[in-house]
Amino acid sequence: MDYYRDRLKTYLPLLKESPAELSYIKEVVEAYHQLEKHQKSIDVLLEALEHHPEEEWIHFKLGLIYQKLKKYKKAFLSHQKVSEINPDNKWNWQQAGYCLTFLNRYKEALRYYKSAKAIGADRWTLNQLGYCNYKLKDYELALAYHLEANKTPNGVEQENDAWELNQIGDCYSQLGNYEAAVDYHQKALKLWPTDAWTMGQLGFNLQHLTRYKEALAIHQKVYELYPNNSWNIGQIGFCLQRLGKHYEAITYHKEAYALNPANHWQLMQIAFNTSKVGNYRKALEDYERLTELCPDNFQTWEGAAYCHKELFDYDNALKYYQKAHELIPGNAIVLDNLGHCYLEMGNWQEAKRLFLKSREADDQRVWNLKHLGWIELQQGFPIKAQKYLLRATDKSSPEGIDLMRLAHTFWVLNKEAEADKFYLKALNAYEDREQLIDAFYDDMGLLEKYGIPYGDCMNKKIAFSFWDKSSPL
Repeated sequence: MDYYRDRLKTYLPLLKESPAELSYIKEVVEAYHQLEKHQKSIDVLLEALEHHPEEEWIHFKLGLIYQKLKKYKKAFLSHQKVSEINPDNKWNWQQAGYCLTFLNRYKEALRYYKSAKAIGADRWTLNQLGYCNYKLKDYELALAYHLEANKTPNGVEQENDAWELNQIGDCYSQLGNYEAAVDYHQKALKLWPTDAWTMGQLGFNLQHLTRYKEALAIHQKVYELYPNNSWNIGQIGFCLQRLGKHYEAITYHKEAYALNPANHWQLMQIAFNTSKVGNYRKALEDYERLTELCPDNFQTWEGAAYCHKELFDYDNALKYYQKAHELIPGNAIVLDNLGHCYLEMGNWQEAKRLFLKSREADDQRVWNLKHLGWIELQQGFPIKAQKYLLRATDKSSPEGIDLMRLAHTFWVLNKEAEADKFYLKALNAYEDREQLIDAFYDDMGLLEKYGIPYGDCMNKKIAFSFWDKSSPL
């Protein structure tokens, strides 16, 4: 640094004598810059503009120093002036675009980056074009730029830039191609093996692929390295929830919420998992609090409604479900839950109306098909019930109760062989023998409604298998 101090001693007197001499201006500005006396550099440059108002170097240098000080608006104005003086200065177009990205003016930034690309494409410009398009949610175009940026001049894909690989992974994730996203984040992780963000994105995309055990292992590794990362702790809780470990999930979500009380999603997860372990009153307290903290979030009202329903407080359950429906009318999930509430109250017609309305909103949902089948079976229409239940079991991995009710429809239609086939599938779907027996006895009244004694409904071999799953059929 002594070198630059000596330069100042030499050139400051010279500049004072000849304030318009550009070589002296450059020497003084560079010395101040190296000594990190940025405001002094700015003062010299602003004074120099009085003598050289159209000097490209002065405007460009001002822009770079303003960027250093994070004064991006002033920096942009300087670079904008340079683009008028010399439109062939590619680096200046890049810096102007860079300033605009920090000002969240991504559409304008694109114009400047495209001007730089027109002079000569390079990896950094392509990367920034990808970044701006990503911010503008044009993920396909963003991906195209990032993929181009990640290739050598010979068109060979590179694997030596973790940041670029992560950007490609993010684009694939936004486009729903989670397999590709996982692949690129894994490549990035090889270069940045302890980077929390890279690991977090890898885990997040594994969750989308329902590979919760792998995702959990990744998030737990992040936890070991960065124990105060509240977002990551929440993801551990979410994975545990998906794996059915609700008590453990509550512990992690509470830890994340303590670190970041402003994140209401964590409180929502606490409430959800608390309801899953059957503590509906405690879950209701959290959901009621959430309806005050984020009254425009339909999930808070829906969660509170569910707890009221499980506590047999149907009046409040309906009121809260209606509120959720008002916030997001036509949502299939809300309509299904509202329908289920009426179903539990014994109002078959209203339940059926809402389930059919849910089908109109989303004909890919399976949950409403199951309940429509159950209603038709209860109302004495086994053929209609069978159509709904067959579609439900065809679209997803069916639960034992759905398979058993489908078997009932074949039995009451005197199709014993088909009935036996689905009873057997129901038997194999239940890992817990007691669950199967309870479900079967729950349906006894329904079968007797059709004049079929429950003892006749299952042939002896299948009935025996209730008690001994190893019995040959």
